[in-house]
Amino acid sequence: MEIINMTSEDIGNLKKLSLDFFNAKGDLLLFRYNNVLRLLKTLDDFTEDDFQKHFNAVSLLNKYRDYLPSDFVIPDFLVKVDDIIKFFAINYVYGNNLSVVLKDDNVSLERKKNYLKRIGTILRQMENIRKNTELKNFYLADIHEDNFIVDKAGVLRTIDLDGGKFSEDSNPVVKYLSPVSLFAKCNTPKYKIDMSNPYFASYIVDENTDIYCYSIVILNYLYGSNLNMVAIEEFYEYMNYLEYIGIDKNLVSLFERIVTNKNNKNPEYLLSSITDEQVYRANEKVYKKLKK
Repeated sequence: MEIINMTSEDIGNLKKLSLDFFNAKGDLLLFRYNNVLRLLKTLDDFTEDDFQKHFNAVSLLNKYRDYLPSDFVIPDFLVKVDDIIKFFAINYVYGNNLSVVLKDDNVSLERKKNYLKRIGTILRQMENIRKNTELKNFYLADIHEDNFIVDKAGVLRTIDLDGGKFSEDSNPVVKYLSPVSLFAKCNTPKYKIDMSNPYFASYIVDENTDIYCYSIVILNYLYGSNLNMVAIEEFYEYMNYLEYIGIDKNLVSLFERIVTNKNNKNPEYLLSSITDEQVYRANEKVYKKLKK
């Protein structure tokens, strides 16, 4: 993997990317290299072990780039600052976060469904990657609306890949796997706490958690808000309501599955059936107005 050298002064002169959401891994720096705009991301250095795990993740992504989906935004090179490796670079993606696109009334339902379906297709591709490469423990992990960008060509790009899981003993913190979320209220043995991490209440990342987070992204779109924070009882009431307004019973069944002991199943193949009328009626405001 290519390494370029910079000084602390060089880094200090770079502009920071303005974000509309919190980024736990520090500032993203804008850097033009070989006439291409890049983002520099900091390698974790809280401990030597943190650095090594993050470095290995970035290196693996670069090594197996030819086996990964073409719309993945993969690390291109490393950056040394005063002879110490501090950053890695990815190409800057011109576009809007999926969270913005899903809320945009000017974007058709068909396009939105295609973007949501694409995430499901990626998860199926990940199964093949785990089977056919050395990336046996590679999971996206932190699946949420701001880790996908719709670029200027209308292609859904997957970002923050270095925040995924790459080894059996590494379980990254995941936005939708929080101790105060629906996920933690499920009380099912298929979701396991990572007892090796004394600093965060993190969970074992696997195929079940990836599909859980993907399902929450879909449900958040339908609900128009964060359904991941409701009580179990409210979740089941909303599932009954989705069935009442005509959402495919098989799709509702797969959504319900995420809070049961059964292994989660990818709902991608059922999303085509959703209509504009169902999206309107599934919205939290309409749903709660009818409940009164």
